[in-house]
Amino acid sequence: MERQRLRSEEISCPYVFTWKGERIKQDIRKSFRRALRNAGLEDSGVTLHTLRHTFASQLVMAGVNLREVQQLMGHQDYSTTLRYAHLSEDHVKRQVLKLPFANG
Repeated sequence: MERQRLRSEEISCPYVFTWKGERIKQDIRKSFRRALRNAGLEDSGVTLHTLRHTFASQLVMAGVNLREVQQLMGHQDYSTTLRYAHLSEDHVKRQVLKLPFANG
């Protein structure tokens, strides 16, 4: 299956949590806590805000440029995007190994 690229101009809904284009009206925190409990992560420190960091980080590690991440995140300031876009240690190591001299 060919991967399709999401373009920010295709996003027409201002809400993060939706169902069929409509805002979820019930308390999303309650649902999120239930999902964490079901996943065995209720004491992990994961929050709804954690999902924003994860989203930005996954985009960057997938090769999406920071300007596009900034648009998708809705950040006015580029430095805000930089605070969200964390690279995993494994990702960094894989990038270093791409260098011609990295493999001996």
